[in-house]
Amino acid sequence: MENVYWTFYALWKHGFFHPYLCGSVIEMLRISELKTLMRNFIIPALEKSSQNPEMTLKIKSTWELEKKIEQQAKAVKELRDSLVRRYYLSM
Repeated sequence: MENVYWTFYALWKHGFFHPYLCGSVIEMLRISELKTLMRNFIIPALEKSSQNPEMTLKIKSTWELEKKIEQQAKAVKELRDSLVRRYYLSM
């Protein structure tokens, strides 16, 4: 099941589903298009990922790295904000 999640995650992050989305306010994927995508692309991708499990681990590690970088960026922003408050806004 984890393999399915990370395969869909990788396709979503890559922008694979974007051309198939419809709706101006709430984007959605039509069931008929999802069935076609499942038959033509997603099921073969799942078969490939089950044959090569280290690819799923690599995708998961990129997600973990992305989260770590987001935390570091947040820490840098907080540091910058505290420096501005300390040196420019305190009298």
